[in-house]
Order: sequence, then structure tokens, then C-alpha cells
Amino acid sequence: MYDYSKAKNALAEYLAGTRKASEIKGFFSPYGIYQQKNDLFMMRLRINGGRLPLETLRKVIRIANASEAGYLHLTTRQDIQLHDVQPTRISPIMDLCGEEGLPFRGGGGDTFRNILTSTLSGLRRESVFDIIPYADELKKYIFTVDKAFELPRKIKIGLFDAPQDEHFARVQDLGFLAVKNGSEKGFKVWGGGGIGRNSAEGVLLFDFIPAQDLARAAKAMIDLFSDHGNRQNRALARIRYIVKNLGAEEFVRLYRSYYEKAEAPAITPSPAPAKERTLPRSFSAHLQPGLEEWKQLNTLPALKEGETLVHVRVPWGNLKRKDLEAIAWIMEKYSLAELRLSPDRNFYFIDFPTDALPALYDDLLTLLPGVDTTLKSFVGQVVTCIGCTVCKIGVLNSPELGERIGKKLDEYFQGKPEQKLLQANTILGKIKISGCPSCCTAHPAADIGLNGLLKGGAKMWQFYLRTREDQILGDPEAEPTPDDQAVEKIFSLLKLN
Repeated sequence: MYDYSKAKNALAEYLAGTRKASEIKGFFSPYGIYQQKNDLFMMRLRINGGRLPLETLRKVIRIANASEAGYLHLTTRQDIQLHDVQPTRISPIMDLCGEEGLPFRGGGGDTFRNILTSTLSGLRRESVFDIIPYADELKKYIFTVDKAFELPRKIKIGLFDAPQDEHFARVQDLGFLAVKNGSEKGFKVWGGGGIGRNSAEGVLLFDFIPAQDLARAAKAMIDLFSDHGNRQNRALARIRYIVKNLGAEEFVRLYRSYYEKAEAPAITPSPAPAKERTLPRSFSAHLQPGLEEWKQLNTLPALKEGETLVHVRVPWGNLKRKDLEAIAWIMEKYSLAELRLSPDRNFYFIDFPTDALPALYDDLLTLLPGVDTTLKSFVGQVVTCIGCTVCKIGVLNSPELGERIGKKLDEYFQGKPEQKLLQANTILGKIKISGCPSCCTAHPAADIGLNGLLKGGAKMWQFYLRTREDQILGDPEAEPTPDDQAVEKIFSLLKLN
């Protein structure tokens, strides 16, 4: 159990009226607990690598119900946030999370943040090897490194399993891409990347390190950052500024010197236990229209015969507590071991029995009637951050712009069902919108990325555009686009006008 006494004492003073919310922020931000615009609170639960076994989902449900959260939000870094939490609920929920094995540590502030992974790691033909077990072991190790939670600024680490995800590895503070040297598992490593103000592509640190040296590589970057990060100016405190100051060649030399002396345990994940599935003899008859269209838009073949990967859409990334209970019920009904949260604020059932897809389609429509899980509409499906109506540092309402785009997409594809089936996933994969330059959707690395800003009091959107396949970060346009012109501009870029 972690010691939350300082944070709890500060909270007690806030509840007593002797401290302002701004005066307790420093006590709670390292745990990912922040006050919202409406004076209620958000509490962020770390879901390492987005992997959510059924047992853990049940824990999240118990925590969410006890928190009395108004709603939950799936984040672009594969976390789950409890929103609209009363301040009186914070202390007991912190304790409950510790009891459930989901401690509040590193959810925010100048700390080691949630490890980002490939959502479908180990589940696609292109996968070099499954990196999820390595992410789990790495998180366990870093949680023992106190220095990782007292850094000059946050550090974001990502592990990715297939060549097509290399661009994600190259924009992390420390990014790993699965590779093999003959039959030996290992990683290609980049450092000093990052998305935010002055986004930067990382520099290549190693073409190959053995997979067992993963913790050593992370410890080296944590030590380097702790020693050389700017502790006087937070605006210049990310690792990418160390690279900028030293130059890429000198930074690589410095990192390798830390790597040589770093001491950390070898990462050797245990084999996953064999999965047992117990299914009912038959499933409910399919009654709802639109099954084939849903399957084409939302399912992928799994590597294992008889199983399918099912993409479950969550508009705006928001769910009610009862929605989580419905999802757990579905997992129990079909004997599903886990789901995977994705950076597009959705999730996947990763081992769904193919012959039960019609029954699942009915269940999604019946059990989650207020959630468009099947992409009937584009509204809420464009990836945005939580927006300025909730976030205190937000500038513009990114979900509202996403809604306008979604409505126009609905209008465009009205009467064009075949075209929608062909283009919907591609279009949604291109656009990311952040309400401010903090870049919570990693929009500078999107094909069409936007962040909100105010210019002379006018609402504007800064566009970032990737125009080449080999481009990692988009080029910012010289002048921002007025809010009332943003939707038309996006449609022009998508060539849908």
C-alpha cells in the first residue's frame, strides 16, 4: 500500500476550506487526480498497455461504483478515467484502488506514465512477438524505482510489436520496437521523442538490444533524465530538450554510458497460461438488421482459427458505470479472457468466437443502447481529447468540433453505404484533435492533426499535416484556421468535397 497521507491531509484542508484547489494540485497530480472545470474531480486508473483482463475489469467496476463517478473516459494512452467524482470520495477511492491492486502512482505529474502498447500485439500476422508480457514486467520493475516518480517532467514509454507501428515508437520519450536477431527476441530503441509543445522525433539509440535488457534500458533513461533534465524550467524539462541541447550524437553517447552502468533485473516473462473456454451450446437468434455491415466495419480475422478480433466503438470514449457492467456480462457470457483498450478510445474483444458474432451484435445493441458501438453514426467517433469543458487547461472544445465533423460525415455518406464501408476506418484513422497545444491525442503525429488556440480572442485551429508516407510528424501550417472553417478544410484534405 502506498502512503497517500500528504495528499489526504491536503485534501482535508481543501474540504475544510483552508486551502484552495490550486494549492492542493501538486499533492494530487502525481497520482493522476485533477480538478475539472465544474469543480468535481477526475481520477485516472492505470491500465498497463491497455490490457484489461476480466478480473481487472471487475475491479474497475467496483472502484467506479464506489466512486459514484458520473461517467468513465477511455483515454488515448489506454487509461480509464473516473469523471465527476465528489472530493469527499477521493480518499476512500485511493485506498480501494490500492486494495484492488490498482494503486494511484504515476497517473499524472512529473512521473513515469502509463506504458503505451500496440493494441493487437501478438494477435496479427505482422507481430514479431507479443510485447504485452514485457510491458507488464517492465511496469512492475519501474514501480520499484522511486526516482521514476520524482522526475523533472513526465516520461512516456511505449512498446510496439510490428513494423507498421515503428512511427509510434519514434515519438516516445523511450520507444521500443520488437525485432529479432536470428531467433533471439529483442528491441530497436529510440529516445528523446515526444508529442507536445515542440514535438520531436526520437533518435535511434540501439538497432538491437536483447529483450531481457528492457528494464536496463528503461533504468538508463530514468537515471539520465533525473540527472540532466531541467528542474528549473518545466517548459524545457522533457527529454527532447536534452537532445536539442546536446545534439543527437552526444545524447546517444550519454545514454549509452548510462546503459552500460545501469543495474536492473532481466525481463523474462512467464508463458501465458493456457486459456480455457466454456461456451453455451447455442446463442440467441440474430434479430437486428445491419449484421454484415457491422462485421465488415468492426471485425478482423484472428490468428487462431474460429476466433475474431472485434473492434467495439465508444463514442467520445465515454461510458457509464452500467455500461462497464454490461461489457463484463458479455465477457462472461462468451468466456472472454480479456479486452484491449486502444488509443482511439475504443476497445477490442481479442478472442471472440466467430460463430457467435451474430449474437454479440444483438447483445451490443440491446445491452448498450446508449452507446453507438457499431458505427451507425460518425458522431463521437473522431478521436479528440476530453476538451475544455472538462479540462482546466483546455482552450477549445475539441469534442464539439469532432461532433461537427461526425455530423458532416453522416450527411456525406447518407445513401452511400458501400462507400462508407470502404472509407470509414481510413478516415477515422487520419484525424486527431486536441483542445490545446498539450497534444493529448498525439495529433502532430496524425495525418491530419489539430490543436485549439485563441488568437485575438478568436477560436482557431492549428493544423499539422503529414504529406509523405515516411513522415513521422506533421508539418504545422504557417497560419491557424478559424473555427468556422475547420470542418470544410478537413473535408477538402480528405478529398470528400
